[in-house]
Amino acid sequence: MIRGNWSLLRPLGVNPHDLAAVRAAAPVADDYRQWIAAEHERVWRSANKLAAPAARFVESQAATFALGNLQDAWMHGDAALLASQYQPYAVLHDSAPVASGSAAIRDHTAGLRGAFAVAALTVDHLCVRLRDDETCDLAARWTLNARYASDIWGQQGTDAEVTVLGITHWHLVAGRIAAEWSIFDRLDVLTQSLRARPSRAATTLT
Repeated sequence: MIRGNWSLLRPLGVNPHDLAAVRAAAPVADDYRQWIAAEHERVWRSANKLAAPAARFVESQAATFALGNLQDAWMHGDAALLASQYQPYAVLHDSAPVASGSAAIRDHTAGLRGAFAVAALTVDHLCVRLRDDETCDLAARWTLNARYASDIWGQQGTDAEVTVLGITHWHLVAGRIAAEWSIFDRLDVLTQSLRARPSRAATTLT
């Protein structure tokens, strides 16, 4: 299950940083430790490679389009690719902020890349739904390994290695993204960042 616990805490008046610190200090269950380690290794082994991302969506290139979009957001920051994949009026709904317009989306993804040095990313499941009005919905479940390199969400960078599970839904009009919904658990990312764990991503990226 993937959900935005950060967003759930705010209406309850709970400080996510305080809760992340409490969770990080608590003993880690063996089954969770084994599972997150297995996910971490799986992503390293099977990280998707992409030669040339699709600039516009077509059904036959759905996987290439989704992977290219996610890799560009988290790893590459190709402004020309972003401009070709998003409508100028596109809106991005994230677990915390909302970015309206392709320029704001560019700034939002730049913030993610500045905070996380992503070393490996996989698209684990993909679903395409073509609509009668010639629009399309595309959804991807994805996982990434990254180094929490710099400050974000009010938390200082710890250089810890984190594994992030996420889901992204895109609504496409004329082959370009008109709306995007992405969710991943910021609370779990903060918790992981506060636990001491050797960072293979750090040695790989530097």
